[in-house]
Amino acid sequence: MTKRRNQQSFYATINGREYAFYCWTTSTRCGFCHTVATSVGYRQLSDTKVSYYNRTWERFDYETALGRAIDKCPKEDREELREQIIEKKNREETERCERIFGAFEKAYNSLNDANKQHLANSGVTVNSLEEAEQMTGIMKMMSLMQ
Repeated sequence: MTKRRNQQSFYATINGREYAFYCWTTSTRCGFCHTVATSVGYRQLSDTKVSYYNRTWERFDYETALGRAIDKCPKEDREELREQIIEKKNREETERCERIFGAFEKAYNSLNDANKQHLANSGVTVNSLEEAEQMTGIMKMMSLMQ
């Protein structure tokens, strides 16, 4: 059996219909796959799969697969589903990124010039939000020790 990881669920109620989108990632020989199982009430509507070789260029995990799953829903519900699922998640992720960046910036600005130079010389790069959060914690510790 293929191992599922990074499982997430999204829910919306449109015109009295309760939609559920169950998302997960699986590995493939050449990369990975995002799968979305869509149900309305207790009835499964469809499965949608999107394969990737390296990485996605999405605003958040499962954006493309969710969009394709929504395209399989009744036409009259699609626009509202996009708003309640995709646009809502995008707003949440944008706010999360802004919070993380604000905390990072505040922590960096609290450092003295010597510690800023130590960071610059360290060769450390930040490539993800998780790494930015970790570096924020390190900079807060450095600030306390100045």
